[in-house]
Amino acid sequence: MHNSITTTPLWQDMVKGRWYQTNAKPLRRARQSAKAMCVAFNSCPDSQQRAALLRTLLPNADAIISPSFFCDYGMNIFADDTVRIDKNVVILDAAPVTIGTSVVIGQGCVIATLQHHNDPTQRLRGMQQAFPICIGNNARLGQNVTLLPGAIVPDNAVVPDYHVVSSAQ
Repeated sequence: MHNSITTTPLWQDMVKGRWYQTNAKPLRRARQSAKAMCVAFNSCPDSQQRAALLRTLLPNADAIISPSFFCDYGMNIFADDTVRIDKNVVILDAAPVTIGTSVVIGQGCVIATLQHHNDPTQRLRGMQQAFPICIGNNARLGQNVTLLPGAIVPDNAVVPDYHVVSSAQ
């Protein structure tokens, strides 16, 4: 399922920052699948089964993640095993989220690559745009930090609890 959607023009528009319709059937199905895997991961008492679910949900990330964890697609999250993601983290990964080595993401963080259209009519149609987020090596996000579309957290940065990081644009 992952490979079939990632090659479509709709997916390419989404990950490349073009306007796309989030309600399009293939994207809805992909989000529903990811959300079902998140529910299974979060409710699974067995750590080995949770690890297997996580490998399926996040094929490009080998991070240590505590339940409860939520994401939109999972396929656009890139991280390695030196990344620690605490509980109650949400990653809205319509565009790539790249997480460097030795990163800690605190409890309750929200990483959101997407933004809704400013025009109410377009917003009601489900038009969104997404911009990648990059978290550098050795960075630490405190509790309840929010990263907005296009945010860049440099290497060795410490983002204090409850801060919001917007794009440099």
